[in-house]
Amino acid sequence: MESNFLRKFVSLFDGTEVPERFSTWAGISCLSAMLERRVWLDMNIFTVYPNMFTVFVADAGRMRKSTAAAMTRKLLSKTDPGPRMIAQKTTPEALIDALRIVRTDSQTALLQETCGGIVVANELVTFINRDTYERGLGALMIELWDCPDKYEYRTRNRPAEEIHFGHLSLLGATTIHSLRDAIPLQAMGDGFSSRTVFVYVDKAAKPVPRPVQSDTFKRTEEELILHLQSLSGLSGPIRFTEEGAEFFDTEYKRFYYSNFFDDPQFQAYASRRDKHLLKVAMCLMAAGDQSMQLSVEHLTGAKILLEDVEGKMRAVFDRIAMTESGSLTEEFYSCILSAPNKKLARSTLLRKLGHKLSAQDLTKIVETLVMAKRIRLDTVEGVLTYFIDD
Repeated sequence: MESNFLRKFVSLFDGTEVPERFSTWAGISCLSAMLERRVWLDMNIFTVYPNMFTVFVADAGRMRKSTAAAMTRKLLSKTDPGPRMIAQKTTPEALIDALRIVRTDSQTALLQETCGGIVVANELVTFINRDTYERGLGALMIELWDCPDKYEYRTRNRPAEEIHFGHLSLLGATTIHSLRDAIPLQAMGDGFSSRTVFVYVDKAAKPVPRPVQSDTFKRTEEELILHLQSLSGLSGPIRFTEEGAEFFDTEYKRFYYSNFFDDPQFQAYASRRDKHLLKVAMCLMAAGDQSMQLSVEHLTGAKILLEDVEGKMRAVFDRIAMTESGSLTEEFYSCILSAPNKKLARSTLLRKLGHKLSAQDLTKIVETLVMAKRIRLDTVEGVLTYFIDD
């Protein structure tokens, strides 16, 4: 395509409150879902496919995470042929049934069963929660991220089921609080979360009461759908260019010695970071020249995108692992952060959080944040007020 898919996708949200970080990764999810497992990168002892798990994380209300995810669903649903779209509420058994597709192989003319699709969950907890995770949905999703040629799924109530050529993509949206409800704490930093790119936004955009739709919106939307449809013709192995291979080797070694491996919560993600890098690079190739080669440009772009979210992912993992008092501290801080001019009177904070903490609890939280130099106190017109300085 003449113009890059991602630039056009992000432009759909010009003049809205959707953060560019969310719109960018929503576009990547479109590309990932369309490529399915028809293309792959042979790494000799393992194979990398472009399917991805991406979860938008932000406070409720003003971050418009669901708006970005809804555009992914809208474009994919208008694409023909497009990926299988999975209902948000499901069980492991229902997910297998929904993903299973029998198609005619274009080369052999024989019927071939595949098991794949994408889940777009505006509220992640409606798709996966602690109960369904522990009843097998988490383990099944891990297997489908890995894209096995053959996988046997067993339950007590049904005969063993074989999944052939499995793959799954996920785009979800959630808050920190809901993420705690969706995934057991012990799973954070392990199988599911290490396969997921958590895209975190902690600052709301400027308010846009009435978003303006540009004159070119419909045409851009149509061009994006055509681009996605063109990807259905891509199939076969993806290879590195010579320079791309050298770049990947250098980046792999650099990250290998990074402090990500020193953080227990990040060790599992770090061990799969090379696969995340390659998956994003494959999507960037599909967004542009569709050359079936990974160049330095594709890999550099993937590195920049991942580095942008990896720093924020630490905050997500830290907040999920917090004690109740730590969670209240962060909620207190967020109230000030989201207030006009990042300042809030003590009396206002007590009205907001009085149902959760006492005046004594508030004093302890303030002492913690002041000692950490995250907030400062001052008196404004005789009223004790908390500030966050940029």
